[in-house]
This record gives sequence, structure tokens and C-alpha cells, in this order.
Amino acid sequence: MSFAVIEFAIDEKIDIIPTKWIFEKNSLTRTYWPSLSKSKFTAAFNRASNPESKWDSFEVKKFRGYYETVLAARGKLKRLENNRETSDGTGRRNRKPNIRNDSDANASSPTKLPCSGSLVRVNNSRSLSPKNNQIDLPYVSKSSNFEERPPTHCSKVTARLANHSPSTSGASTRFMDLTSKLPVNFRIALPVKTITEFEDLESRVANDPDLYAELKVISNEVAAGLNWAGHNNKLGFKNFELATIISNCVHGFFKKQGSMSEIERAMKNWLKAAPTRVLNQSTKSRK
Repeated sequence: MSFAVIEFAIDEKIDIIPTKWIFEKNSLTRTYWPSLSKSKFTAAFNRASNPESKWDSFEVKKFRGYYETVLAARGKLKRLENNRETSDGTGRRNRKPNIRNDSDANASSPTKLPCSGSLVRVNNSRSLSPKNNQIDLPYVSKSSNFEERPPTHCSKVTARLANHSPSTSGASTRFMDLTSKLPVNFRIALPVKTITEFEDLESRVANDPDLYAELKVISNEVAAGLNWAGHNNKLGFKNFELATIISNCVHGFFKKQGSMSEIERAMKNWLKAAPTRVLNQSTKSRK
């Protein structure tokens, strides 16, 4: 069972679909999208149910990636949503799309996209007349000895600065060459102690594959501020890249028997028990 992150042609929104929902028709790539209730849609999505002929279908504009697990696809979708502008209405597609008209739900009819108007180049530059370029300089009386005969040491200072300019430029170039060759290593104190540190670690992990090997990263205090779906004013752990990393490591490297759903269930239970672990730790410390 595999999944794909796609961009819909009708509204340019992105979402995850099972790859078995993708098909070709009239030289166009389309995907089935069942118009079901949220619970039924989620069940069909998680099981990657075989598509039915009565399901709606939409044209696929672009593929953003293929993934073996839904967790990996969610990580990609989360990063795409964070990088896109949401003020213009783009973002994640609703699970149950509204049927805009009959042609949208009919797979044989072409999808109509709004035509963007042609851009008109406007020259905003202003021509300056010779009169505007003239600057009135303040009048300086010739009675000033400084204006008539500038001190000789000023010219000496100017000459010395000119002599130092090439050496300064060379030193700057050598410094830039040196810094570009130095290894850059960020050290993160683990486990993280606050939610802010956890979010910072998520950002670093998403941008640095070398940090994927760090597994024991969350203290019980931080886990108490998380749950799987993000309910009750807590962060949703399933939306983080760390959840994808841990799931794949357990499933791939440690060769544990079981499906990804069982691994997710174990992480849910571990997060639920975090407040109890914190209470037990505080009780032991008082003793």
C-alpha cells in the first residue's frame, strides 16, 4: 500500500491519496475522490479501498511525491502547507469537496480553470530634467583658511587608506574562503525540556537528514504536552516529522513484527501515559 501527495488542477490544493485511486482518461491523469461522510472517507482512505465507479474524480495537476507509508506522506504534506501562502485560499483540500457544478463531478468533461489576465508593463520611471539635477551648494567665504588651504595631513591620510584597501580586500576574501570550508555542527541538548525546544528540534530535523538518527529526544514533561491528534490544546504529534522518523525506525531498523497502525497505537499510548510518568517521577524524587 503506497500513497502520493498531489496537487488538484481544479483548485490547486494539495492532499494525500492512495496510489490505487489514480487512473488515466482522455490522456489526463485523474484521481478518484469519494463524496462520503468524514468517517467513511477516513475509513476508505486508511484501508486504501478499491475505487467505485460512482465516486467523483478530479484532474491531477502535479505529483509532489510517492511514499510507502501514510506517515511519510503526511510529513511531506505538512512541509508543503507550511511553505505555501494561505491568504489566497490555497492549502489542503477538504475531505468532502463541494460539488461546484455537474462538469466538475463528470470525469469525461474537461476541467475549466480561470484564465489569468495578461500583465501590463508600466514604466514607473520619471524623466528628470537638467533643472532637477542641479543642486544649490552653500556659499563658502574665501576668508576661511581651511577652505583655501586644506591641511597637508588630510592628503596623507587619504593616501594611507588607499594603500590599505587592497590588503583589506584580500584578507576579506581569504576569510570567506576559510569559513566556507569549516564544518558546521549543531549540538542539541537531548532530551528537550520545553515545547519550544521540541518545535525547534522539529525544524532542525526537517532540514537536516543527519539528525534522523536521534531517537530518544522527548522527556516525559514534553510528552505530557502532546497527544496524537492535537486535541485539548496540545500539539498533534502525528503532524511532526519526528513521528515519521520514529515509526520508520521501529518498523525498518529494529525489525519489529507488526503494522504501522500498531506502531502508531503504541506511540499514542506512550503519550497518554506521559502525565502518569511525570507524577511517578515527582513522587520518587520527594521520597
